[in-house]
Amino acid sequence: MPQAEFRYEEEQLKIQIQRMGEDLCIRFYGGDRGHIGSIAMAEPRPSLTGNGQTSATVSVYTYSGHKDDIVASSVAREVAARLNRKCVVIVGIHYDHFTQDRLAAVNRIAAQIPVMAEEAYGAIH
Repeated sequence: MPQAEFRYEEEQLKIQIQRMGEDLCIRFYGGDRGHIGSIAMAEPRPSLTGNGQTSATVSVYTYSGHKDDIVASSVAREVAARLNRKCVVIVGIHYDHFTQDRLAAVNRIAAQIPVMAEEAYGAIH
């Protein structure tokens, strides 16, 4: 299966985007110890506002003590709505010393994932 991979060496983060049929599986992990912290599944649907735009419904599972659900949920929602594809986003980032600068870097990189996914695989119309 084709896979796009992106590395952010300074932050020790890795993003892998794999196509599974028409769907996407996205893994965003790393730091001092990468792991599976949260899994978000998103499915595109018409916006509930009735404005004709595409939105997404997201379901999230988070292991006890983890905070990766915030990133997983937002990335999954944006990817599904933007690309009109079902997706699963797995996030597991751990730093022994998690600073505000690291948090800002993680959020900045996470915000780029929907663009990366679209550039790698495009949207379904």
